[in-house]
Amino acid sequence: LNAGPHYLRAIELYVPDKSFEAAIRYSKKGPGSTLTAERRLALTEWLTKNGPAVVELRLGTAKPYCWFQYKVGPNSEWALINVLIPPINSLRKLGIVLCWEMQLAAEKADWNSITIDLQSLKTLARHLMGCPTLIEQIVGTGIDQWVSRQLIYLVQNYSPPSQSLDTLAEILD
Repeated sequence: LNAGPHYLRAIELYVPDKSFEAAIRYSKKGPGSTLTAERRLALTEWLTKNGPAVVELRLGTAKPYCWFQYKVGPNSEWALINVLIPPINSLRKLGIVLCWEMQLAAEKADWNSITIDLQSLKTLARHLMGCPTLIEQIVGTGIDQWVSRQLIYLVQNYSPPSQSLDTLAEILD
C-alpha cells in the first residue's frame, strides 16, 4: 500500500537532461511552450529515456499511501535538524516529464493519456503534501500547481471533447 518504494525506484531511474531541466525553471520555456523540430526530437529522446522511471512513478501513484524511511545524519547533536529525506527533487522533475507527455498527447488529441497522467500527477502531489516534512509538502504543492497550469494551457489550446472535460473535472474534484 506504500508508494514510497516505487518513488525511490523512480528517483534512481530518472535520467536528467540539463537543457530541459533549465527550461523547467521558467514556465514559458517548459511544458506549454512551442517546440522546434530539433527540440521536439530531443524532448522525445529524453521522455523515452525516462520511460522506466515513469513506469515506477505510475506504480507508486496507484498506491493509496506514501511514506519514506527517514534517517538522522551522522554525528548530529541536533538530530531533529539533521534529518535526511529522500531526494524528492527528482520526483518534481519526473512530474515535469509527465507534463511534457501530456502536451505531446494533446497534440495527438489523446485525451485518455492526458487523464491518466493528470490522475498520476495529482496523486503524486497529494502523497507528497501528506508527508511529514515541510520540503516534501512544498514539492507536492509545486507539482500540483504546475500540473494545474499545464492543464489550463492544454484546455485553452487544444479542443478536448466534452466527455474528456467531464473526466478531467472529476479528477480535479
